This record gives sequence, C-alpha cells and structure tokens, in this order.
Amino acid sequence: MASVPRRQAMMRQRSATKLSPRECQVVRCIADGLSNKEIGALLHLTRGTVKQYVSMVLAKLHMTSRLQVAVWFLRAMSGARVMDGRYVIIHDPIGLPSRTKIST
Repeated sequence: MASVPRRQAMMRQRSATKLSPRECQVVRCIADGLSNKEIGALLHLTRGTVKQYVSMVLAKLHMTSRLQVAVWFLRAMSGARVMDGRYVIIHDPIGLPSRTKIST
C-alpha cells in the first residue's frame, strides 16, 4: 500500500491529467455505475466508442479498472460545497465546474 504522501502525489498527478469533455462525461457515468451499453445510450455513442473512451481514461489516469476510476472520482467529489441549501457547486477532479440539484 502506498504511503499517504505518495498517494497524495498520485492524486495530484491524476488531477492534473487533461481529459477531454467527452472523457469527463464517461468518467461521471463510470462513477454512476453505468455499463458501456448504458453509457452509449446516454451519450449517443456505440459500445465500441465507449470502450475506446474507457480505455483512454484508464491510460491517462494510470489505472487498470473502472472501479479505480469511480473511487478516484468520488473521493475527489467528497469536497463539494453546499450552496443555498439546495445546490452543490462541484469542482471535479477534471476541473469542470457543474451545478447539481439536491433532491429534497
């Protein structure tokens, strides 16, 4: 198991990796537990294209499984802030801000 400073350095390196906007969408879908078929339907891509995007994401993040990608993304999201009691402003590890409504 990597030491804490080494893990933090790895997270910084992965956070600095430039993912395309489409790769960012695929990462979010992976973190939501979607299959390649489901990601394809949602993003209007073929399963083969989704598989290529997943492979590119794994390579860019130096990871070997979808589970690692999901855990990395969700850990990075754990620092999101609640604004006005109804919304979360998210600055994800990929650097794309988004606004997600919280169910009440």
